[in-house]
Amino acid sequence: MIRILSTDGLASQIRDIIREARKIVILISPFIDEKSDIFDYIASLKEKTYSVPIFVITRTPSQIHFNVSSHKNAIKKFCEIDNCFVHYCPDLHAKCYCNESDLVITSLNMLPSSEEKNFELGVHINRYDLDGKPFSDALLKVNDLCKMSVPMMNQIDSSGNFTPQKMIAFCIHTGENIDFQRSNDDGGLKKYIAYKAYKKLTLTQQQTNYHHNYCHLCGREYNDKDTKLFPHAITLENPFCKQCEDFISVMDFSNFRM
Repeated sequence: MIRILSTDGLASQIRDIIREARKIVILISPFIDEKSDIFDYIASLKEKTYSVPIFVITRTPSQIHFNVSSHKNAIKKFCEIDNCFVHYCPDLHAKCYCNESDLVITSLNMLPSSEEKNFELGVHINRYDLDGKPFSDALLKVNDLCKMSVPMMNQIDSSGNFTPQKMIAFCIHTGENIDFQRSNDDGGLKKYIAYKAYKKLTLTQQQTNYHHNYCHLCGREYNDKDTKLFPHAITLENPFCKQCEDFISVMDFSNFRM
């Protein structure tokens, strides 16, 4: 049953969406604050024995005209959470919070004042409501928004300005920062490794079946016990963890200088 919720009900439902997630959490809000209760909810999620990726979509700090420092600090807090990825959508005005089975479309931002001072409205949709069509339709729109949002990486300079630039990624052998490579074309395979590190490898180690240590995109260290995140070893042929592979499949590379 689709439900219309006001402020208290929305806060409770968003808390449940985060707490009960098993596969993914997507948090969409143009305005965020470092003092938001959302961080407390995420802390409880991180107590689970399994890993749930969190995707945050918000505005660039340069488009925030109040509490800019708190917005930046909130982004920093999200980036410090394991398995959490921040993306920018410069003209974002939508607010939506979802996991794999529940979704809330609302007026509620990730701000303490939104919950404490404002009268907010929203709609809660479960994936089984009305044969699943409202949920699937809403999720398609969320996916469209995710596809056109730019992953943070190095897309914001120290003054908080958004600029299309090269993505910084990680050498799969040493973990040091190198330019991101999305393609295997034109010798791209060896570009997943820093040039100096690649030259030090033996001829055998330069082959595609040699195991390396770090995901090229997120820099996570390979763990052979985490079969969900690393279903295969990190190699020149497979330089990404599973989550980054999924992300790259929908990524809009037109936002970057390659």
